[in-house]
Amino acid sequence: FVTYETPEGALEALKLDGDEYWGRNLKVEYVRGKEKAKVDDAEAFVKGLSPEMTEETLRGHFAECGEIESLRVPKTGDCRTKGVAFISFKTQDALSKALALSGKDLGGQPITIEKAKQRESKGKGKDGKGKSGGKGKSKGKGKGKGA
Repeated sequence: FVTYETPEGALEALKLDGDEYWGRNLKVEYVRGKEKAKVDDAEAFVKGLSPEMTEETLRGHFAECGEIESLRVPKTGDCRTKGVAFISFKTQDALSKALALSGKDLGGQPITIEKAKQRESKGKGKDGKGKSGGKGKSKGKGKGKGA
């Protein structure tokens, strides 16, 4: 995350959304405060993609559904896709058309398309105490205290 000192600087950075940088596409969003922007209402989650899938192939496949606002393809360290993509469409109608393509082949294998869900926050559990639920590391019972 990058924090700008002025709103003008942040607005200037928004112009870079979708640009390619070192072979990767930039995703630039304006977020106020510490809350992450919510999932787009017309965003699809695509899974079952081959590791060699390209963004261009995805754009071509889903272009018939309607105008694509943004497309994200998470990648591994060796620049292969993780087998999933997030596609934001301009309209609900375009999303509906994309959802209808679930189960169809893309790149020789069937893909699954679902409406994207709000991400769960990472880290602390729902009670705010972390994942273990314990009181921290135990020092052991009576270690070095005699019997």
